[in-house]
Order: sequence, then structure tokens, then C-alpha cells
Amino acid sequence: MSFLKRIFTRVNKRYVSDTDKFMASDDTPLSQSQKREIAKHERIGNLRDNKQSQDNNNELWKDF
Repeated sequence: MSFLKRIFTRVNKRYVSDTDKFMASDDTPLSQSQKREIAKHERIGNLRDNKQSQDNNNELWKDF
């Protein structure tokens, strides 16, 4: 197990390949569906990363 740990801790996580740089520099405008997908996944990320208030009076859990 320690062998795998050594391998994966040595990975340079800040490396950006030339291909990734080229793809990121593409200046074509986004379509409406691409914009909706981006907005959807940003919302999912925000819900995942930011704690939501819990409603203890939820009807679903009333009988439990």
C-alpha cells in the first residue's frame, strides 16, 4: 500500500498539458445548452460544497 501512496503523492497536480492549454484557449461562443449545463453543474457543486440548513419539521421524516 505504501508503494501506491508514494506513486500518487508524487503526481504534479498543477501540470497543464499543451493540449489542455489549446483547448482552454478556444474562443468559440457557448450554445444555450452548454450554458445550461454549466449553470446546472455549478449549482450542484454549490449544493455539495456549501452546507444547507436542515429543516427538522420535514413531513417526510415525521413518522420516524
